[in-house]
Amino acid sequence: MNYDDELKWRKYRDMRKVYKRIVWQEWHTLRRRVFQSVVKQPFPCFYISAEYCVKMFRWKESDSRHLHTMQPPTRRKLEHLYARYLEVKGEHPTASKIEICSMIIEEPAPELFMTGDSAYNFYLDMQRKERLLKQLNETHTNTHTP
Repeated sequence: MNYDDELKWRKYRDMRKVYKRIVWQEWHTLRRRVFQSVVKQPFPCFYISAEYCVKMFRWKESDSRHLHTMQPPTRRKLEHLYARYLEVKGEHPTASKIEICSMIIEEPAPELFMTGDSAYNFYLDMQRKERLLKQLNETHTNTHTP
């Protein structure tokens, strides 16, 4: 499993925890509505790699066309991370961009920086993958037992 896959699974597990907490607190009847609340909650990290964070900063600093195609939540995430990057760079002027990005992406995120619909679709996709992996493991276990 590569680092991006690990981040996806970490994000999914953390989303599941927040989802369960919100369902318990707010008693929403529609799952999609729950995810509107889920994405507004704080999360343990930003769920991107340091390399991708550096790439986003390059886009921002060069006013790349990528900025203009970003969804509003992604743009908010970039602005939040870049402001934090400038703070840390001021405190540690000799630190490299990748070093600073490695630190700030692991800091708590004030929100998930996704739309409720995107989070809902991501959650369902990861749920399906989790079921398939479980079935695959069960099949593998059943075919290899004496």
